[in-house]
Amino acid sequence: MTIRKLFQMALLTFLSASAGCKEGGPGTSGYLARPGPEQMRIAVLPFDSASLQFENAGQVVSQEVVTELMGTGVFEVVDPGAVYQAMVDAGLRNGNGYGLGPDGLQKLQDRIGPVRLFVVGIVQEFGEVRVGPATYPAISLNARLLDGETGSILWSGSVSRTGADSEKFFGLGAVHSVGRLARAAVRDLIGSLNRRELAHILRASEPRVAKASARVASVSPSPSRRSRSERYFNESATYSESELKALLVEVPGVRRSPVEYRLHHYSIAEAAYSGDRFEIRTKLIDYLAAQPALEFVKHNHQREVEGEFVGLPAYAGPSPAQNPGGYHLDIAVGRFGLFLEGPSDRQSSVEQVARAIIHGMK
Repeated sequence: MTIRKLFQMALLTFLSASAGCKEGGPGTSGYLARPGPEQMRIAVLPFDSASLQFENAGQVVSQEVVTELMGTGVFEVVDPGAVYQAMVDAGLRNGNGYGLGPDGLQKLQDRIGPVRLFVVGIVQEFGEVRVGPATYPAISLNARLLDGETGSILWSGSVSRTGADSEKFFGLGAVHSVGRLARAAVRDLIGSLNRRELAHILRASEPRVAKASARVASVSPSPSRRSRSERYFNESATYSESELKALLVEVPGVRRSPVEYRLHHYSIAEAAYSGDRFEIRTKLIDYLAAQPALEFVKHNHQREVEGEFVGLPAYAGPSPAQNPGGYHLDIAVGRFGLFLEGPSDRQSSVEQVARAIIHGMK
């Protein structure tokens, strides 16, 4: 056997060993959630799919995105099943979240809890293509990262791959599995997300929000917290639908719409208080206990300074970008969360409604 022949055989053996783990042999990957104080809560919405060759392409890709995000160790990923069920319960588009607007994001947060980041995307190609005389899997997708508080796009990325892209000498190294190609493409896409820059962008809003929230401290005539003797601190009480709706009381000088009730993990009562050219959307959620109520209210404002409203923990300030010119007032009222939003030039009316409701809950 010639030296040339021996060299070729040695080269084939080396390339086969290096490529086998990528294509021919079995592979396993898994990530254990590692909770941490600096983790950002993120939800991956089902990807849309324009692929005509594989109808479940969006589902496959979105699951790969979930796995890769968990692997970074910096995100707290919401269970995809909970996200999908929340979309169904909210009456949103079945199947995917591509093109979902700020109102839709808010509806999802009402059901899965506060989420700072949402991933949406579309699979444009998922199937097979011919490259020369051979057929290879191909994938092309686009993804966006949305700020759950403002609805703005924080990051956008796209990736296109074919199984021939990694082909080396003698055809070794090519990927012939569309699943493995999808995994590699998603890994590249998530790798292009600069998490340090993302954290910097999210922190950039802290001074503005904190300044707005600091105003709450001056709203309250009392610097001390309410005593736990108030009725809304009674965690053993039960509230029927009619009793919870009755807590959104009539307010003198302001019209109240019919109170609506819904149940999703917690009982929720909603109504709109309106006057001359203004409306105040109001939501009351029974979290059953004071500590969960406080944590849920805080979770919506993790980077804001807590203030007080009539002696209760509260956050106030400009509303998110999807409601320019708005003013929100969120209060932990014992076992309840009280959330109000109205025009910024009618802050006094928002606070009037909040005081009336809290007074009636004593």
